[in-house]
Amino acid sequence: HPPPEVLLANARKHMLETACTKRNKDGEYEFLSVWSTTPQDLGFLGVGVRLYFEFIRLMGLVFMLLSLLALPSMLLNAHGSMVDDEGSALYSYISKLSVANLGVCPVGGCSSYEEVRNRCALEVDWPWEHGGGGCDLRLKDATEALGLLDGLGVLVFIIFVLYFAHRWVPSVVAHT
Repeated sequence: HPPPEVLLANARKHMLETACTKRNKDGEYEFLSVWSTTPQDLGFLGVGVRLYFEFIRLMGLVFMLLSLLALPSMLLNAHGSMVDDEGSALYSYISKLSVANLGVCPVGGCSSYEEVRNRCALEVDWPWEHGGGGCDLRLKDATEALGLLDGLGVLVFIIFVLYFAHRWVPSVVAHT
């Protein structure tokens, strides 16, 4: 068996050869920068590595867009009062943001189907309004827009997946 010093030197050499490194002008291995290395710079590790990091970056952008599309629904859900706040803090938080909490019934509650259907989706007490009350947005007026935003989010995601699979991947593979 070789001495431990030789084994350790061989292990370090192997680590540098197989890590995210490139040879410099002197022939020594240098680690690639965590902050300035692009997915294209990782192409020497294989097309799959490059595509993985590009996919992660693009999915982050898609999810930011989807979050913006979901924001009106989440805000209206958070302002609703249809779900009781009983139970654990986690249950209360999740139920407040769910579609089950959409809308506000009057103090006595919604007593008929028509009252449930026409309940207020957003009730804001503006500081410049005296007397308060009043409904700024009815649920039946908001649901169509919220449904369209949800549908648009699904469409954006499907288009991204199809574009990435059928255009982006073949283009990267062809140019690698």
